[in-house]
Amino acid sequence: MSANIPLEIQVEIIKRVLPVKSLIRFKSVSKQWKSLIDSSEFINDHNVNQARPHHLLIRYRVDSEYKYVSIADDDNLVLPNGSVSVGFGVCPKTSDPKIVNITSDNLKAEVYTLSSRTWNSVSRNLPCKSRAFCVQQVVIDGVIYWCTNDWSTYKSRIISFDLTREEFGEVDLPDCLGQRILLRISEFNESLVVLDYRTDDSGKQGCDVWLTLKSGIQKSPYKKLLTITKSPDYLAIKGFRKNGQLIVGKSYKRDDSWVAELHVYEPGLEHNSGLGIFGRNFMMTSYTESLLN
Repeated sequence: MSANIPLEIQVEIIKRVLPVKSLIRFKSVSKQWKSLIDSSEFINDHNVNQARPHHLLIRYRVDSEYKYVSIADDDNLVLPNGSVSVGFGVCPKTSDPKIVNITSDNLKAEVYTLSSRTWNSVSRNLPCKSRAFCVQQVVIDGVIYWCTNDWSTYKSRIISFDLTREEFGEVDLPDCLGQRILLRISEFNESLVVLDYRTDDSGKQGCDVWLTLKSGIQKSPYKKLLTITKSPDYLAIKGFRKNGQLIVGKSYKRDDSWVAELHVYEPGLEHNSGLGIFGRNFMMTSYTESLLN
């Protein structure tokens, strides 16, 4: 960049224009640029000023091997229960990444903070030991959410962990969901989504999709978005695109064996489009790039 341009203006330009990958390369230009780009003030300003691309990170299994794929969630998207529970998120107050580890008996929880490189025990509001955590997590506004099954009552409960206060909590559910055992969670447009898998009296399977509303909107904190009727080859909802389309798993027979593929499901059209990602044990979450390291 031209030496005739004051440094302050150069900083404003790169903060508003350059993506994360380019800024990482800029760090090798000089110690001054590295110090600038690594500063918490620059990282926060870059996060605010940049329209960061939205991505979907997918984990799936092929035979005995886990694979990962990242796809850009934009208009150009081509449409062709563990012994240890782990959560990951960024504290909104300090911009510090944290890892939450919960042992299988739920009697011990620890938080790893990247800046200090240390583990600290969590003792407040620990989940009871009868709670079995689902693997998938959702992170919204600095809070991690897990769906849990309470084997003492055979009911699903949603457990939260506040990354700022470093304490656990429980999410209230509407009466119609409070007795359910097959609940799962997802995220759509920075709101928590509850997925209620159920079988009606006639034996037909389906899934009700509930959206948690922001506080102060109306009395009920939940709104039913849609109901999906499951077909024999339909697996489960894996997540949402930013435009509201669902990513689902779908199985079918190929070469005398059953395979599964991720599909984009359009609720209003009852139409599926394959993504060409085949495997099993699919997990998916959305993310945006950041200079945090």
